[in-house]
Amino acid sequence: MIVAPLAANASLLDVLAHRVTTRAAAASEDVIEAAEETLRTGSRPMLFGTLGMAVLLGIMVGRRRTGR
Repeated sequence: MIVAPLAANASLLDVLAHRVTTRAAAASEDVIEAAEETLRTGSRPMLFGTLGMAVLLGIMVGRRRTGR
């Protein structure tokens, strides 16, 4: 498991954060496996389309965080 175990005397906020982090780590593993399978078996247009969408999303997120 990627996420460290929770301490026995953790607060409610720590427990909730740990649950969210654990679920996100599990979901990210599934997404990585799906992306790997797509890279191996996907067509070129599908791969280039996916890469293009990732670039556009990265630009949008980057502009939003820098306040431009």
